[in-house]
Amino acid sequence: MSDDEYRAFLDREVRARIGLSLDEFVRRVNAGEIDWDHPEAFSLAGLVGVGDGSLIASGRNGHRQSA
Repeated sequence: MSDDEYRAFLDREVRARIGLSLDEFVRRVNAGEIDWDHPEAFSLAGLVGVGDGSLIASGRNGHRQSA
């Protein structure tokens, strides 16, 4: 999968599961604004690579990098 294909995959998953764009999901997690009671929040955070306490954001290629 190319970088663009992987990012599109992540965006589709986040939109389907929680109704946000990938960028908005990452922004909300990093800002402490995500609803962790949502049944998909933790699995999406793991898939995207955010929310582990170190303010990680998904890069263009989906790999974890410091925000």
